[in-house]
Amino acid sequence: AVIVDMPDEEAGRIPMHNVVPRLSDTPGALRTPAPDIGQHNAEILGALGLSDEDRTRLAEEGVI
Repeated sequence: AVIVDMPDEEAGRIPMHNVVPRLSDTPGALRTPAPDIGQHNAEILGALGLSDEDRTRLAEEGVI
């Protein structure tokens, strides 16, 4: 299918364009919807070396 329905926390389900090109041996597929804005911030900033305290302080200062 060219259009597939993906789950969305706010809208229920959202139609999205499927993977292109659709190769016969390895057609690909959408496994998860796009993340929410900032959904992975803690994981990424932690991998960059920022502690929980650093992230809290930066959030309080409006940096992140």
